[in-house]
Amino acid sequence: MHTIPQRILIVGISCTGKTTLAKKLHQRLTIPYTDLDDLHWLPGWKERPIEELRAQVKHLVEQPQWIIAGNYQRTQDLSWPHAELIIWLDFPLWTIYQRLLQRTLQRVLWKQSCCNGNYESWKTAFFSRQSMFVWVKETAQRTRTRYHERLATTPQMVRLRSTREVKLFLKQLSEPSVDIRSDTHRHSLI
Repeated sequence: MHTIPQRILIVGISCTGKTTLAKKLHQRLTIPYTDLDDLHWLPGWKERPIEELRAQVKHLVEQPQWIIAGNYQRTQDLSWPHAELIIWLDFPLWTIYQRLLQRTLQRVLWKQSCCNGNYESWKTAFFSRQSMFVWVKETAQRTRTRYHERLATTPQMVRLRSTREVKLFLKQLSEPSVDIRSDTHRHSLI
């Protein structure tokens, strides 16, 4: 029988579904979740000062239960040591770009707020150096390499490479005979 982790960190390239998975885990486990984008971005797309962001994350990780979704390297020295489980969502780039396009269109067309009440615009979404499409292109390989290196030395880390693997992982949470952190699951649930 395995114990359900009470402090879970979800990382991965933008648009892999970190927040979606955090919400699903929250519903299933009734553990509070936080999206680091909501802490990082203030209204008007202003960045929270790093000292304030780190103080908020420090307070979060000192709690007995949490799910944190986010990739912020500036806070990983605080969150990684406290995490009982780190889930790395490592999806193919075509999946990420497909999700990014869908998410961006929904946010722009239906004026859906994100990141602490901010809104995306056509200009910044598609015609700007600040575009998430540019961000993913510039950071994807570096992020993937960093997490691949950490996988070898982080026993509480699992790597999920597809929506199918995420669904299987969620299903296994309710099966007491499966250790979701075993070596067969650490590298991929294929």
